[in-house]
Amino acid sequence: MTFRWFMLVMGSATLAMWFAWGYVLFGIDPTTAGFTAFVFFYLTLFVALLGTFTLATTTVRRHMRKDELVSRHVLVSFRQGVLFSLLLIASLALLARGLLTWWNILLLVAIVSALELAFLASQAFRRSVKD
Repeated sequence: MTFRWFMLVMGSATLAMWFAWGYVLFGIDPTTAGFTAFVFFYLTLFVALLGTFTLATTTVRRHMRKDELVSRHVLVSFRQGVLFSLLLIASLALLARGLLTWWNILLLVAIVSALELAFLASQAFRRSVKD
């Protein structure tokens, strides 16, 4: 798959998910739909944010680091998009339950940072073993 084709497919899927999230937000009554409405709300928002963050950071990385392979940019952007989307969804879920406090945010940021650090350390270890 070429980079242009990836960006086109990912952009189309992301746009579709934003429309799906808008439909869930404005078209479904959460008082009558129950638990499934909340699942669809968080799921569509997560996938829409993931696509948006992946596309945005891939574009920025590609223009800033032209010497690296595009596939590496996509992998790193996707991983960081997943982590940042999880951070936002978890924060939103805590806010909905009235549990969002500054120390919960710090804990979430610490967990996401530790995960990213673990990925970076794993990559550095693989590179050192390979050389």
